Amino acid sequence: MKIFTTIKRNSRHPADRSALGPTIATAKVTVVNNAVQAVDECMRVVGGAAMTRRLPLERYFRDVRGGLSHPINDDQALVMFGKGVLKESQAVGE
Repeated sequence: MKIFTTIKRNSRHPADRSALGPTIATAKVTVVNNAVQAVDECMRVVGGAAMTRRLPLERYFRDVRGGLSHPINDDQALVMFGKGVLKESQAVGE
């Protein structure tokens, strides 16, 4: 499912939120990790000046790093994904 579709479903159908948990976690983990990678690459190009407050990269760095610690973090998401796969495989085996 596309990230924007997930966000729209989450906003428009509050009753479906519990069922969307793994999809939302996938979107969050994907977006945050890609943002971290993009900002890290930009900072490598700019060099030490990227940490000066007059450049927006310093703020971007802080912002995307904050996303790593907000729920659901990568470890929690991986556990959720693993439990979902195990549950599906058990249902198929029955």
